Amino acid sequence: MVNGAESYQCGGISASELDKKLSHLLIEQQEGQINELEAELQTTQSKLQEKEAELQALKVCVRRLTEFPLLDRSGAIEISL
Repeated sequence: MVNGAESYQCGGISASELDKKLSHLLIEQQEGQINELEAELQTTQSKLQEKEAELQALKVCVRRLTEFPLLDRSGAIEISL
């Protein structure tokens, strides 16, 4: 007689074989989830880089705008501190 775990059969498949198949299936699912998360991470990092570049461009714009003196309606230079 075979040990208790091996002797149990489900549709002609032993418990240890079912356990191996289940483990393999779980690993495949986890690998799929990891791949999806990695793809989402790359997309998010790409969006972050775009936003950082946009922020840098805006900072340059603000810096350039603040370099020019402001004029009031009469044409006199307005100094505000």
